[in-house]
Amino acid sequence: QLKAIADELKETSSVKHIVFSTLDDTRPIIGKDIPPLKDSWITPHFDGKGAMTSYFRDILKLPVTLYYTTYYSENSFGILKPNKGDDGVFTMAYPMADKPLAIVALGDLGKGAAKIMVQGPEKWAGKNFFVTSDLIPVAEMAAKLGAAADVTVNYYPITREGFAAFGFPGADDLANMFAFYQYDVFINNHNVEDSKALLGEVESFDKTIQKNIDAVKAALS
Repeated sequence: QLKAIADELKETSSVKHIVFSTLDDTRPIIGKDIPPLKDSWITPHFDGKGAMTSYFRDILKLPVTLYYTTYYSENSFGILKPNKGDDGVFTMAYPMADKPLAIVALGDLGKGAAKIMVQGPEKWAGKNFFVTSDLIPVAEMAAKLGAAADVTVNYYPITREGFAAFGFPGADDLANMFAFYQYDVFINNHNVEDSKALLGEVESFDKTIQKNIDAVKAALS
């Protein structure tokens, strides 16, 4: 589907600038440590999109800015919210060990793309940007969520294999995503200061909690 879109854009001479919201192809980084899940894909929802970047830029020579996203801040009280135990204590089981997690608030994600589009191809065509709102250990995220909802949220640094064994659709894909998030090349690319330079101000995890306090409390009730 992305290939068809790229081909269509190539035929449209009026297109002067493309901001392609994308993800990394994890295979060159983690391929030596983690086997593929399906065909050649290690982290399918990352690798498929990341593999298209060279088609946009190197093969079709499109005037593209590669806009790399990361884990949504809102996922921590949404799709991957902490689980409540029988004792009323919540557990945030992410396979991140003690590494910080690069996160992006949805508001910053949109604002960054808009800024790049306004500043235009003269500044941004051919460049990459890694949008990031905060770089924060998951244990700290858990504590902040718990404090906001007046409950106890503990971080459990589950293994990649343990997370994959949860068995919900895509659990193995997400387990490999979290493994990739721990590599220095990913952490170093997602520099919060770069996003501050573009946006002027970013939405820290504290701000995301404050902005969505009702949703946080509902998720941890």
